[in-house]
Amino acid sequence: QSALERPEFIDQFINIKELYMEYYPNTRIRGMKDLLQKLNLKLEGRHHSGIDDTKNITKIAQWFIENKQPLKLTSKKTE
Repeated sequence: QSALERPEFIDQFINIKELYMEYYPNTRIRGMKDLLQKLNLKLEGRHHSGIDDTKNITKIAQWFIENKQPLKLTSKKTE
């Protein structure tokens, strides 16, 4: 048991693939590489590399913002 209090926000997140399919329900997305391709964005670096995946997800999030698609939580862990 940790003496640190767990912040509530840590259990909230955006699944970018789920969010895209919510905005575009007739589209099937198999993963991040597929989503990048659908958005005409180039895969940067190596897939499943932590830093490269972060950069690619950031590009997708920027696409949402530029295209007036709000970023919103898709999941919240409940205990």
